[in-house]
Amino acid sequence: MEMANKWESRMLKMAKLIATFSKDPSTKVGAVIFNPFRKTIITTGYNGFPRNTSDKPDLYEDKTRKYPRVVHAEANAIVEAANQGISTSGSALAITHHPCADCAGIIIQAGIKHIIYEQTDDDMARHNSEEATLMFKEANISIVGLTLEGT
Repeated sequence: MEMANKWESRMLKMAKLIATFSKDPSTKVGAVIFNPFRKTIITTGYNGFPRNTSDKPDLYEDKTRKYPRVVHAEANAIVEAANQGISTSGSALAITHHPCADCAGIIIQAGIKHIIYEQTDDDMARHNSEEATLMFKEANISIVGLTLEGT
């Protein structure tokens, strides 16, 4: 586990702030896509239901309805960049949790080259994270679990 540098720390803190926008009461995930060379934010995303669909609390409580509806934070950030006509090729991603295998494919396809996340004890047990890590390695994408100073 590595300590985040100043810029990475800021991006992870931003991802944590963005995660608070999620209406999911059990899991809040935030993502920030950024240009690591220019040190600029490209887009952000958080987990939630698609735009213009119901997001009533009872849907989040019913897992048989919640899981098929939730769009993950990484996907929302990538789609937002596409909606704005902004390329994510060569960018970096700061995320509050280790990406799942489903999102790994989307991240790879988006051309993101570096991922940082705040490492927790349960990350590798979640959502096929080991398979995601293998995919990132095959695609030559660096992924680093970091700890924030003071957390």
